[in-house]
Amino acid sequence: MKVASRVDEVSDGGPILTLQPGGNHGDSLIYLGARKLFNETNIPILSFGSGPVRHDAPKSLDWANPRSIYWLRSYFPFLKHRYLSDFSAVYIHGGGNFSEINARSRKNSESGSFEDWGGGVKCYKTAGQFFDCPIIIGPQSCAFSHHNPREVFEDVTNETVFFCREKYSYDLISDATASCDHVEVDLADDTAFHLSQSDLPVDNSTAEYTLLAFRNDAESVTPQIDETIEPPIVSRDISRGEPEFADFVNRAAAASTIHTDRLHVAVLGHILDKDVVFYDNGYHKNRGVYEFSLSDASNVQFKYIR
Repeated sequence: MKVASRVDEVSDGGPILTLQPGGNHGDSLIYLGARKLFNETNIPILSFGSGPVRHDAPKSLDWANPRSIYWLRSYFPFLKHRYLSDFSAVYIHGGGNFSEINARSRKNSESGSFEDWGGGVKCYKTAGQFFDCPIIIGPQSCAFSHHNPREVFEDVTNETVFFCREKYSYDLISDATASCDHVEVDLADDTAFHLSQSDLPVDNSTAEYTLLAFRNDAESVTPQIDETIEPPIVSRDISRGEPEFADFVNRAAAASTIHTDRLHVAVLGHILDKDVVFYDNGYHKNRGVYEFSLSDASNVQFKYIR
């Protein structure tokens, strides 16, 4: 509820324009949870785009050089809302999108190009360029290896409320914004935790198999499973491997136990009351959210790697 009360204060009870930086089925839990929270607290919402699955972040941050259809396609929605929409604040949904993406995955970018930033940074900087109102950033986990995040906040002058979903990112962003009087940093649960099973498209909750849902990207550390798992077993990265959100939910709903290093597969399993073995990942996101929001959950066991 901390997010909702602060959003209501910052927007002075007016509508908020909500931006979805993009992502996979796990991020859809974040967006659903935030919408439920705002609806329950009577905060009026104006969606940046249409449809539940959206990538509202622009393709690049080159707003100073309008050229051809590419520029129009990236920035016309921002121009449209600037001149035609009535809202009191911008809300950028949380996640792991306020981080370096390419720099974290390929370790080859020293240039400072904003193609290295995740969708949350792109949404934030573009919103600051086009809108003269407060910006609230939903609960985030952040990681930086090549660039100083201070430059992001120094480039945006809008009043900013930045929520982190775990203490490691809170400390990082607090340090990065120490000299930025326009930025307030706070801690709050990931908005997916506002969901219950009745909010999700669950067909049946059964116990048909053990689900191994591990990622295969820069955040993965290939965790070791130190126990014998009896068949039947389904091994699938359901956050990206399932065609629709309902398939993602029901793949987890059919499991007896879930082993995963995907944060929102673990959160989904927790919501569905499954036994979850949750593994550390390549930075502090998983252990941070576990320690802040899941350490008291009787159905979630965490495996640290360091």
